Amino acid sequence: MSYKVLNTYSHASDQLSFMDVVTDALEATGRSMTNDDASPCHPIYNRNTILDIYLEETDQGWIGNVGFKVPEGVPDVIGCRPVTSYQQALESAASVACYIISGSPELPFFFHEGRITVVAYQ
Repeated sequence: MSYKVLNTYSHASDQLSFMDVVTDALEATGRSMTNDDASPCHPIYNRNTILDIYLEETDQGWIGNVGFKVPEGVPDVIGCRPVTSYQQALESAASVACYIISGSPELPFFFHEGRITVVAYQ
């Protein structure tokens, strides 16, 4: 078995969205994508309606959010509980996105020295 570092992402990079990182990492690690009918959430919240992951700093701490493109009048965000760090908020929101896309909340990447690193084996 050989390991290959496919890419390293930094939150300072504006070239990719957090959602791009999650979907690229899921694909690189061979995590199966659920079809829309198998979404573990409400059918309207599925891999095709996720727009992005975004983070916000509030008085209670950092909050990770997963945004969706949904019909008007339908809530368009799944928000996570406030946490103390930017990284924890990203992990929380990415876990929600992974759950919706693959059926598992397990993250397909890890953090090392402030960078998101995806490692896959062939």
